Parts: sequence; C-alpha cells; structure tokens
Amino acid sequence: MFITFDIPRLPDSISKLMHLRYLDLSYTPIQEVSGSIAELFHLQTVLLIDCSHLKELPIEFARLFELCHLDIVGTPLKKMPPGMGKMKNLHTLKNFVVSDQNGSGSGIMELGLLTSLQTLCISELQNVTEDASKAELRNKSDLSELVLKWSQCHGGDNNSEIVLDQLKPHTNLKKLIIEGYNGTKFPNWLVDSLFSNMVSLHLRNCTFCFELPPLGQLPSLKNLIIEGDDGVDGWTYPKVARGEFRNLIKLSLQDCPKLKGDIPKNLPLSAVVEKVDCPELKELDDYDLPFQRVSSFLKSLKVSDVSELNDLPPGLRSLKIEGCDSLPEDLFSSNPDLQDLHIISCHQLKTFPKDCTVRTLYIRSCEKLDFVPSPNMPPTSFLVNLSIGSSCDPLKSFPLGLFPKLKTLSIWGCANLTSISGPVHDVPLLEVLEIRDCSNLESFLTGSGLCATNVTSIVLSKCENFKQLPEKLHMFVSLQSLSINDCPELSSLPEGGLPTNLSMLSITCCVKLTPHKNWGLHMLQRLTSVEIEGGCNDMVSFPEEELLPINLNFLRLSKLKSLKSLNPKGLRCLSSLESLEINDCDALSSLDDLPSSLSSFVLVNACAERKAPIRDRYGLG
Repeated sequence: MFITFDIPRLPDSISKLMHLRYLDLSYTPIQEVSGSIAELFHLQTVLLIDCSHLKELPIEFARLFELCHLDIVGTPLKKMPPGMGKMKNLHTLKNFVVSDQNGSGSGIMELGLLTSLQTLCISELQNVTEDASKAELRNKSDLSELVLKWSQCHGGDNNSEIVLDQLKPHTNLKKLIIEGYNGTKFPNWLVDSLFSNMVSLHLRNCTFCFELPPLGQLPSLKNLIIEGDDGVDGWTYPKVARGEFRNLIKLSLQDCPKLKGDIPKNLPLSAVVEKVDCPELKELDDYDLPFQRVSSFLKSLKVSDVSELNDLPPGLRSLKIEGCDSLPEDLFSSNPDLQDLHIISCHQLKTFPKDCTVRTLYIRSCEKLDFVPSPNMPPTSFLVNLSIGSSCDPLKSFPLGLFPKLKTLSIWGCANLTSISGPVHDVPLLEVLEIRDCSNLESFLTGSGLCATNVTSIVLSKCENFKQLPEKLHMFVSLQSLSINDCPELSSLPEGGLPTNLSMLSITCCVKLTPHKNWGLHMLQRLTSVEIEGGCNDMVSFPEEELLPINLNFLRLSKLKSLKSLNPKGLRCLSSLESLEINDCDALSSLDDLPSSLSSFVLVNACAERKAPIRDRYGLG
C-alpha cells in the first residue's frame, strides 16, 4: 500500500486493509476517495472532518453496509452519494447534504430508510423541493440529537416553514439545533409538551423570526441558547401549571439586538443566565435574581481569612484555604473529621501545622511553605494522596519514607527539588508517581536496593535536567504505564531494561532518547501501546526489525521530523497491530505494506492539532 502524506487521493490499495474498522483523514488536503473503499466490508467509522478540498464521495460509498459513524462536518460536499438509504447500520450521520435541483445524489427521502440513526445533521435545507416528511424523522425513536441547517437567507421563506414543519422529529429527541432558518415563525411542534425528553435547544441565526415561541413549556429543558436572531422582538410566555423553564440550568442570549422585555421570571435558583449584545434587555443587575441558599450542615468550606479557621463548623470533611498567611497549630486536632485539605495561593505561609491527619492534601502556589518534615520526625501516617505544585521552595529532596500510607504523589513546578529519595520499602502502598516541571530534578528512587513493587504508573514531564531513571526500574514489577515527556538530558534507559508487566510506553520530545533493540521492547509480552513523539532526530525509518513486540496493539508516531518511511520488515512482524496513528510527520513520503490486522488508521497533519480531539467528536456542541 502507498499513500503520500499530502494524500490528494485515497488510493485503490486501501482495499487491502480488510480488517479496517476506523478511518480518520480529517483536516487533510485529500481531494478524492477511491471507490475501492467500498471493499472494506468491516469499516464502521469514517471521519472526514474539515477536508476543504473534498467535493464528493464515490458512488460506491453506499456499499459500506456496516458503517455506523460518518462525520463530514466542515467538508464542502455538494451532494451525498446515491443509495445512502441502504446503509441501515448508520447511527451517526454528520452531515447529510441536500443537493440542489441539478444534483444527482441521495434525496432527503433516503433518510427515511435509515431507521437506526441516533445523531443526525441535515444541511442545505433550502434545496429541499420534495416532501420533507419522507425523511421519516417522526418515526426515528432512537434519534436523540438533531441539527437542521439552512445556508441561504430568504426573508419570509414560506418553503422553509413548510420544510421545518415536515421535519418534526420523534418525541424522544434530546438535543436540537436549528440554524439559518428563513421562516418568520417556528412550527407548533417545537414547543409541544410531548417533547418531554428535550434537554437542549439552540436557535442560531434564525434572522427572520419576530417572536420566540413559548419554549418554557418544554418540561425537561435544561439548556437554552438563542444566538444571532436579529429580528426577534420578544418572548411568548405559556401558562404552565408548575411554571415555565422549571428545570432550566443555563439560559444564554447572544447577539439579539431587538429582543425586548424581561428575562423569564421564576427561573430555578441554580439557573445561570448569560446575556451578550442584547441591548434592549434589562441588565442582569436590574433583576432580583435569588441566590441558592447554602446548607447549614456543611461538609465542605472555603475560607480566605485566618480568623475564619478558628471557628470552623463541626463535622467538616473538606476545607479549601486561599490567601492566608498562617494556619492555626491546632487545625487538625480541632477538626478531627477533616479528610481533604486544599491550600492555595498562600504566598507568605511558611509553616505547616503538626500532626497532619488528613488523607488528601493539595498545595499550590505556596512558595515559602516548608511542608515536608525533617528526616528525624515521626512519619505522617494518615496521608494517602499528596499534590504539591509551584510551592515549597525550601524542598530539595522529598523523603518518601516519611509517608508510609501514600498511594499517589504528584509534584510539579517545584524549582529547587533535585531528588525523590527512599527508602521505598517504607511506602509499600505507593501506586502513582507524577513529576512535572521540576527543572532541577536529576533523578528519583536511585541507589542500591531501591525498587517500588506496587507502583503502577510513572509520569515524568518537562524536567530539563533529568538524567537518570531508577537503576532497578526492571524490578518495578507492577509498573504498567510509563510516560516520559520533554526530558532533553535523558539519553538512555537503565541497563536492566523495563519491567515485564509494562503495557503502555510513551516517550515524547526527548531529543537524546531514540528507541533501539537493546531496550528489549520485543521481549515485553504485555506491551500493547507505544507512543513516540518528537525528538529522534536521527531516525529516518521506523521500526527496525524486532524492535517492537508482536503483540503490540496500538502505535502512535507524531512530530518525527526526520522520519521518511515506515520499514515494511519491522511492520510485518506486528501481526496484532489494530490501531495506527501518524501525526505531523512532514518528511514521511510513503507507507508501504501496512499490517492487514489494522482496524483503525488515523493520518493527521499539523493543523489538526488545533482542532478537537480525534475520539471526541460525536457531540453536537
């Protein structure tokens, strides 16, 4: 198989990937998709988001009978391929483009045959010339999210009103967006109380509607956004027994210059109201909006004055302290139920109360605090979770042995920290270790006899002087996930290699750390996920033979500026590889003989990094 990274055309050889289930070519300059894609009988997801040069899909596309998710949002298709109604398994269809009168693609009636749809967007609705009720939206009981879009403005367009009325969905619908609607009024079904499952409604750029319908009678509505409706003058209020908008959480009014009158009365106490560029509405300060009352039986509390710490309510479980210069010495003895303590932005705080009894402690932006007790002090026997961020400038070496019950330790932005020391056998419960942005850290858990047998996850990020991983790293027998990011001085792994139970390895932006066979990755039978990003400046081809284990399931390559090709011999051994992601490898000119075991192939160029995450694009937001 051969694909240039510029991918102007998805080639015929794509048909060789018989097990492919997931294909993402979003944000690429692809201009044509080969009809041979129809031979990928197991394909379930196709993402072609913002492919600005792609104008149509092949006529064979509708033969992808197993396809469940198709997302073409932002791609300027002029029409849909004929026969879309045969794709009975489609659950997500974003976007169905209605072609103009000269189009020869699928008509809106083909939607009537798609009975499994759950998420649907229909655009270019100004082109509808047939009976839109043939889309059978009212019979699609699984449809929960719907977007209806017009892209041409025609004031008082009677056809738009007819079309929207005919596109009445099933009453199970939960989320609805109507955009660019050209009618002067909304259909009656929009405010039918039978739509008892409707929780989100967004009316955008419905320029020619003069009045908002009585939306308050939608019984379950939680989020209402009205945006860019230039012509609307006022609200219509219903007479509802229990009051309008009784479940509303958020009301957002944006760019409605003619909207007059009052914001609906009697909104729930917890409702958030946003008003932007609606000059005819009252300012929010003019409303007597109630504030939710605070329960007198507090389980959590925030204080910003040291005097408040001397009279805390009994039974307090969680406490957040911000901006205090000192803490009372009896803080813990006076509050025996306290479990979680957050200390934030106490810039002048220097000392910490003795006999700490909390289980979770979070410290941030307390630069002068000398929190860690000296080695001759008794251990802190209660602490389970500890986070220290941009704090504790006096801290140079963190003594793990003083925290025998610690399970998670997260340290970031501690400029003077140089090491994390043992003896580790005194912290047998430690599971997660995360160290970020500690510029002077050179090593952790080094020395003879040191190993952490229960640590499952290690994250090391942006430690510019870090040089040495633990010598006994291979004896961390429970370690499953190892992530090393932006450590430019780290040049090798320990001589003993990596632990045999490791399942995920991520190395990013470590310019001196290039994968080699002497790492012994091929012997790690449980290693199923490998990510390599940035650095590796001398790596032209990847992977070399017997570098990776044959059981590898997921491989991600990103920002490898020198990478020109994938090595077919190295790939051929990866008979279990199901998912391959290649991101921003500008020099890559070809992909030859990808493993036939692939079920997911994602090729993303640099601009996609500024977009939404690849795997989270099925919402309507």
